[in-house]
Amino acid sequence: MDFDVKRMLKLVTICDAIIAVIIFVVLLFITNYMFSIVMTLGVFTAALNFYLSTVTANFVLIKKKGTKSLILLSSIFRVILVGIISIVLCIIYKYYLIAYIGGYSAHFIALTIYGLLLKSNERK
Repeated sequence: MDFDVKRMLKLVTICDAIIAVIIFVVLLFITNYMFSIVMTLGVFTAALNFYLSTVTANFVLIKKKGTKSLILLSSIFRVILVGIISIVLCIIYKYYLIAYIGGYSAHFIALTIYGLLLKSNERK
């Protein structure tokens, strides 16, 4: 994998982990522990989704190994994975789905932080 891609994955994963810990601790005091766990699961699912997408795209487009249909299969797998988790959580307790979506959306905070870090490094 390219150095920049590895660096990006490392920084985004660190940001995701920090955000997951913050969300977990804050929700632990506000709600019960299950909402904290479900929201943290959403953050980690989004991070896994991002990682799989990046690795697959890098493998196919940069290294020229595999076909572009591998990207499609990876996308289908990721959508099915998120869908199954969402359905299971909704069956258990419908409000867990909201917590899961909140956690999944919190991944975009990590992406924004990474973008800001990248922009500030370019200025130096």
